[in-house]
Amino acid sequence: MAKLYFRYGVMGSSKSANALMVRYNYEERGQSALMVKPAIDQREGTQVVNSRIGLSFPCVWFEELEQMTLGALRKAVVEGDTVNGTLMAGQIAGLVKKEESCSEIIRDVTEGCRSVLGELQTALF
Repeated sequence: MAKLYFRYGVMGSSKSANALMVRYNYEERGQSALMVKPAIDQREGTQVVNSRIGLSFPCVWFEELEQMTLGALRKAVVEGDTVNGTLMAGQIAGLVKKEESCSEIIRDVTEGCRSVLGELQTALF
């Protein structure tokens, strides 16, 4: 069964490095992982995900992913081909520790930022 993981974090929090390490671990176990990024992201050049620690791997753009799966829902739902088609199964989230509303997530992130800024201000002044 395929899994979709969404990771978020501030700049410099190792999101790309972690994604690249997870991809490597999947392939070590004989599984495959597809790295995807938006076409507007041209920082590292075209169709490659790079991390600040020197890891990199080719990727596809979201737009290409959409083309890859075009008609896949129809294959499964209308034609009954669940091997080559896709089925909707609700939302999937990996490594979720607790359920929170958007306002709770925003509050936690804001409080974390204020805390870091307060510590930084104390350290600098």
